[in-house]
Order: sequence, then C-alpha cells, then structure tokens
Amino acid sequence: MSELVKVGKTMKSTFQQISEQGFLDQFPNSEFRNESHLSGIGDVYIKSELVAEFEQLKKQTIEANGSFPIL
Repeated sequence: MSELVKVGKTMKSTFQQISEQGFLDQFPNSEFRNESHLSGIGDVYIKSELVAEFEQLKKQTIEANGSFPIL
C-alpha cells in the first residue's frame, strides 16, 4: 500500500476547488488534513510514488502562472 506524504499547505476551499478541477484524477487518494478547527488551512498529502510528478507540476505551474495553489 502506498504511503501518503505531506507535500504542502493550502486552504480547504482551495483543495476542494482543485479537486473538482481534476487534481484527484491526477493524484488519486490525495487527502486534505486540518488539525485545527479554527483555521481553514491544512496539509495536503499524496501517494509517495506521485511526489516527483507533483513537484514537476508545481514547478511548471509556477513558471507559467507565477503561483501554485498548494504552498
């Protein structure tokens, strides 16, 4: 079974939005975890074998758009 690895932080609403736009299709079984009930910011976890692909997507998106939804 794949291990989930923390790849960054984002807001819950942002995670829901990018999930609807295909993030979960590209990175299946990804999770948003928020330990605090006071903050909408939480950690994003993806399968360990997809981390390199995620980092490449993040780099390309930042180069093209100047930002990425997961910090």
